[in-house]
Amino acid sequence: PEQSNQTRTYVTRVPVDGEEFDVVVIGGGPAGFAATVRAHDYGMRVALIEAGELGGASIVNGAFSSKNMWSLARDMQLARSLCPGFHCNFDTIRSKVSANERTLIERMRKQLDYLKTVSFVRGRASFVDEHSINVELSPSSSASSSSSSFSS
Repeated sequence: PEQSNQTRTYVTRVPVDGEEFDVVVIGGGPAGFAATVRAHDYGMRVALIEAGELGGASIVNGAFSSKNMWSLARDMQLARSLCPGFHCNFDTIRSKVSANERTLIERMRKQLDYLKTVSFVRGRASFVDEHSINVELSPSSSASSSSSSFSS
């Protein structure tokens, strides 16, 4: 692999830091996570590359929290119509939704740690050509794998 400072080029089915990958998944959101787990189920070596938080924007600050808040608001409206004196603190509800998000992300991370054929790489990926990608590793963390370490 080509290597300079915080950048690596990953090529599928070619050793990278002593590892080979059958599949490289770019993005650790719900779809990328599902693709990673599915490829693992088929016995493939997978590199999952994510620049931000595992779970992606839809879980961290998007659809997951929005749908939870919408559902809770609907439930609060129903509770108020059935019990006219009902009151609930929005900050308490928001903190519970945030705690659920963190729990889901932690559960995803633990599942990845359990999958021995999956390597999680924190960085930003871009295509070099049809068979290779370039990954700029995130400066705040090093890439890691359950079977070996990538160094930044």
